[in-house]
Amino acid sequence: MMHRLLKRYLANDSLTALIPSLGDLQRIMISVCLLLMSWQYAMAQSPTPIGSTVGKTVPEANLSQLTQIQTQIDDWEKQLASGNSEAGFLLGQLYEARAKYRATTTSSGLASTIMGPNSSQTDWQQAIQSYQKAADLGHLGAQNNLASLYLEGIATPRNTALAGQLYRAAAEKNHPEAQYNLSLMLVRDQIASLQADEWQLWLERAANNDLARAQAQLGRLLQLQAEQIETEPETRRLLRETSVSWLSKAALKGEPVAQFHYARALQKGWGMPRDLASAALWYELASNQAYRAADYELGLCYWYGLGIPADQQKARKYLERARQAGIKEAAALLNTPSNIPAVPHSAKRKK
Repeated sequence: MMHRLLKRYLANDSLTALIPSLGDLQRIMISVCLLLMSWQYAMAQSPTPIGSTVGKTVPEANLSQLTQIQTQIDDWEKQLASGNSEAGFLLGQLYEARAKYRATTTSSGLASTIMGPNSSQTDWQQAIQSYQKAADLGHLGAQNNLASLYLEGIATPRNTALAGQLYRAAAEKNHPEAQYNLSLMLVRDQIASLQADEWQLWLERAANNDLARAQAQLGRLLQLQAEQIETEPETRRLLRETSVSWLSKAALKGEPVAQFHYARALQKGWGMPRDLASAALWYELASNQAYRAADYELGLCYWYGLGIPADQQKARKYLERARQAGIKEAAALLNTPSNIPAVPHSAKRKK
């Protein structure tokens, strides 16, 4: 039963959705695209130079930036042709970022104006080709990203078997994101396991390789397991201590799911001394990253003054966010404040 419980949690948690691994280059590319978009808007408003484009008209600034991007693409293409797998990986990321940018600006026509007439689909195909070449040269990150595109069926027919092969190849060479993604495929029964509980083995390996998402999920799984144990207090204590160790590592790296569950552990005294003030702080950090369950808990903290001064205005703000996210308890609390229990269920200490 415990095995099924843990598998169901990991398989259904929306926060574990498979996302291709993208590095800093994607963020840089998107930033450049957004900058170009702002220039395009400014061009329509005024012909005068602005900001960092001093000495140039806006169209000239756009052309300069586009030339730099194309020059970088040409350089990486040459390096890839010479056997540089990292260049292929970077190219794949760049094309992927450009495809996403085009997709978000199709209706406005800005993508075509700023980046040329090629479609988002063409960029995705170029990303796949670049990742494939880099993967063939043994680049683990490219294997991982290519697997994600095959799994999602982006610009290529969906192929879970090939995705699993690529993830496994990179995972066996100790690539943490591939290990995590392979764990997800196994727990969702998208590919066959080679041994019992193989999904947990790969999750633990990814966590030991310092992948924050894996640490967060492993910590939560151990927390769930501890909650199911009623007759072995020492085993439950050890599980909780191990759980908060993983959760704290991921929380410090900024993982919102870890911040939320670490806050709950602090609030309940699971695996460490109870600390309501610290719990409220971690709830707020998770809330700031749009983790809506944290909005509800933070709203309760402000409503009852749990670790922070009571503040009805702030409480209602966070509870309203939670209500809009579909959290029924928040809606009930806002609609019937006179019926709120003296001690909220989430703040009760569980032995």
